[in-house]
Amino acid sequence: WQSVGLTNAQGIAFAMIDGSVGILDYRMYWEGSYVHKYQNLNTNSFVIFQTTNVMMDLYASDGTTALTGEGKVNSSGWKSMGNTPGASMELLPKLYDFRIYYAGSYIHKYQDVASNTNVVFQTVLVETTLVDGSGNDISGGEGKVNSGGWKSLGYTPNATMELLPKTYDFRMYYSGTYTHKYQDVTSNQTVEFVWDGGFKSALITPDYITEFTNAYPNPFRDAVNLTFTLEKDQKVIIAVYDMRGALVKTLVNGNMLAGDHKIIWDSKDKNGGMVNQGVYIVRFITTNKVEQKTIVKMR
Repeated sequence: WQSVGLTNAQGIAFAMIDGSVGILDYRMYWEGSYVHKYQNLNTNSFVIFQTTNVMMDLYASDGTTALTGEGKVNSSGWKSMGNTPGASMELLPKLYDFRIYYAGSYIHKYQDVASNTNVVFQTVLVETTLVDGSGNDISGGEGKVNSGGWKSLGYTPNATMELLPKTYDFRMYYSGTYTHKYQDVTSNQTVEFVWDGGFKSALITPDYITEFTNAYPNPFRDAVNLTFTLEKDQKVIIAVYDMRGALVKTLVNGNMLAGDHKIIWDSKDKNGGMVNQGVYIVRFITTNKVEQKTIVKMR
């Protein structure tokens, strides 16, 4: 690869190439990323690239109320797009990893902005409830959620908050004591606690992977490092799937000790062949939890 220089204020870079060159492969680098195209200079000596104005929006659970959150894009490092509503950035038309930060937490999604330049995230309305042994509502319990620190959802029976759809640690305070439970609010937004003279059916010590510390680099070319922490000794299954749900390769299937761990996937499938570029899902299965992480294999 040979540089033809930087584009000027008009977005133009000039290069002198002697002779008949035919079809060449050209790249344009912008904001830490690049796209490429093949072009025959004998028929067209102007090689044109164009960015797209990518917009990011965050809506509440009603689908219409705009919320304020910080949008970011991973383009050779995480770059801020500004705050929603109105978060935007000129980007090259390709696949990126986007994040939205809201209420002390974040979620992410991969999107190809060549076909869709509007990256939309949406919160869910989460309610913490406190009921007695017969299922009747109890007033006066304070619900809290750990999202960048403990935040109050208010008091039952109206303890609610707009949150990003993911797993959180919730607490319920009542009668001078509290308990907690972990719940993924993506599919179930009601976090129920039972009081029957004391707290019932609360998850005190989770037996699953507490945190996927990182998948790096992501996107990756040859290999990706998967790091995680186990609270206790237990059986662990870690497997890679393609976007159709087909198993690509099982990385771990056995007992592991408590503590920090790192697993490396070398981009090979279960038959030893190199996988194609694309989006893959890494699924972590432990004693009573299934979680997954999206990774992107680049060419």
